[in-house]
Amino acid sequence: MFDAWKKSETWNKNVEAELRVATAELQTVKNELQAVKEELQAMKERMEDESAKTNENLEAIATVAATRNNPSVSYADVARSGLVGQGRDSRVATSGTATLPSRSETLFCSDKPNAGRIQAAVEKEMRAMDGQQRLHKGK
Repeated sequence: MFDAWKKSETWNKNVEAELRVATAELQTVKNELQAVKEELQAMKERMEDESAKTNENLEAIATVAATRNNPSVSYADVARSGLVGQGRDSRVATSGTATLPSRSETLFCSDKPNAGRIQAAVEKEMRAMDGQQRLHKGK
């Protein structure tokens, strides 16, 4: 009977040792899983930030494209929109379908100026003003 008890005691010690090893392995896996979870959360937050920035960039590109395609948006409309002083995401609606960029978005001219174009634009404007003056004098 003593031998049976001794064998049982040895078997219990072996099972306890295996249980401690399994518990330690499970704790290691749990810690690794927690670390992966934290990494995924940080990655998710970075991706959300990048997605928001990408959406802002796409909106700015769409605004610039709409502004270029919409002749009813004048330089004065764009300049006035910068003076509104609203929040970062504010948009000023014009008579057309385009929305103007907010102050935080960079406006730039992609057209290279040249003397011929400038002269033609000035002459056109002068003729238009001259035509308006003639209309007012004729009334």
